[in-house]
Amino acid sequence: MPTFAAVGMAGNNPNLPDDTRTRTIRVLLLPDLDGIVQESDWEVIESQALRLHDRLVRWADLVREAARSERPELPDGITGRLREKWAPLKRVAVAAGGSWPDRVDAMALHDKKQREMDREDGLIQEKPQVVLLHHIRQVWPKGVTFLATEKLIAKLIDAHPEFWSVESSYGKALIGKRLGSMLARGYKIHSGQPVRGGPRGYHFSAFVKPWHHMRTPLPQSDASDANAESDAADSSSDSPDASLASDSRALLADVLGAQPVPDRAAS
Repeated sequence: MPTFAAVGMAGNNPNLPDDTRTRTIRVLLLPDLDGIVQESDWEVIESQALRLHDRLVRWADLVREAARSERPELPDGITGRLREKWAPLKRVAVAAGGSWPDRVDAMALHDKKQREMDREDGLIQEKPQVVLLHHIRQVWPKGVTFLATEKLIAKLIDAHPEFWSVESSYGKALIGKRLGSMLARGYKIHSGQPVRGGPRGYHFSAFVKPWHHMRTPLPQSDASDANAESDAADSSSDSPDASLASDSRALLADVLGAQPVPDRAAS
């Protein structure tokens, strides 16, 4: 449904929620200590601002239909939330022509770099279920297709006590119920009991698609193997579904010891 509308907010370094901040285009204003900024008193500039408003309305009416149907490309890496932010502005820029499309591309790339630096500095916190998904990939033993819940929890606490032990900000050690709730709510991954009377746990294959979609990084040793295989692989397919299936099978094959995996295993 066409519910999109741009919203302007102003504040003195407001502490916005991550979901809001990652959807904003931030314009930083600093004090004019030297008195060199152009007149900003609304009582003085109102008539000029209204004339500019009227010009923009007339121009928008001329390009409205073209902008509605335009789907301009954005630079590589501007995907997901970044694309959500910059695609509408890029459509306006293309309608304006001239240097505006290039300017928007440059701003989008700068925003991407700024976001990466914010994450490195701890200004953007990953959601617990996202951190959990990454950590499970890190601790999952190579060659293992099923891991009991208790063993998985023990590995998570041992590798990342600051997140999953009693020392975490949560104040309690990770237990099976919380682990199951986070995985089920976040990724529809449920535990199973492959052997009657045996321990409940998780199948590696259940994580393959979430790991792929969430761009979960491979452990260093696995990443080296995956890169070597990727260099030798045929990457001629342009189909996103085919690419996803191929990547999922490759990831599953990697943990099973690089044995070929049929298509049905990835589903």
